[in-house]
Amino acid sequence: MCSLALKSDAALYSIYMVAALHTDKRSNFTDAKALDTCQIYLNMAIREHHKDISEMNSDNVEYICLTSSMMRVYGFARLQRRSLEPYTPPVDLLRITGTSTALFRKAWDLIQDNPESVAHKMIESAADLLEDNDSRDITDDLKPLMSREKSHEIEEPWDAETEDAYIRALSLIGRIRNFMDRENIVKSIGRRTVVFPMMMHKKFADLVEELRPRALVILAYYFALLSMLSEFWWIGDSGTREIRAIEKVLPDEWQGWLEWPRSILQNQDVVMEGNL
Repeated sequence: MCSLALKSDAALYSIYMVAALHTDKRSNFTDAKALDTCQIYLNMAIREHHKDISEMNSDNVEYICLTSSMMRVYGFARLQRRSLEPYTPPVDLLRITGTSTALFRKAWDLIQDNPESVAHKMIESAADLLEDNDSRDITDDLKPLMSREKSHEIEEPWDAETEDAYIRALSLIGRIRNFMDRENIVKSIGRRTVVFPMMMHKKFADLVEELRPRALVILAYYFALLSMLSEFWWIGDSGTREIRAIEKVLPDEWQGWLEWPRSILQNQDVVMEGNL
């Protein structure tokens, strides 16, 4: 990673950004100087990153993937310090990371035949999500979240795009959970969870921003998965915080759908091993 950073300004600045972010985290987000330094390097990294993306090729794809990953670390780390009252969902995280989807698809095309590359190792464990992002299969236990039978469910504004957004999100959540249950490969589950926002239908972020109850429930399911990664400093208690905040704003008639996220918080016994 360090050798790559020495060949790319964007990657180098992004690593400096994360180092400053970690310093801020260790101070319990009280180190104003570290935060300012983080913001400076963030802006510099974004500037150089855009230059690299405009000319993506087999020579710079490694730097681009590394920088994008550092940007995601920043996005997740910010969740830990954000105000939750009044609750506004973290749509910036969904939208910012969502813009990486096309980038990683192109990157995968460039490096999928080069298993020794750093980019290949970063993407490979979640490559099935990139390759099968149009799946509409929903596991049986998640199908009730698509129900439109009760009055409050029927009253929700609905069209084909809305349905597609919900189906894609639930399909991805189901696949992550199935992988965890069947093989318990922690590293792979972690990466799948982290890249989940990249795979979202852009409409899903809109539904979340509108505080649609169904969208918030699905978001809570995602944060339940994220809460299993709490030992990673840049994730911490963000999953738990977001679920508790969603609980407070979700209408009473939808509260029953939070049973699984609540159960995860009550039984946080997943042992995370390895590094993402």
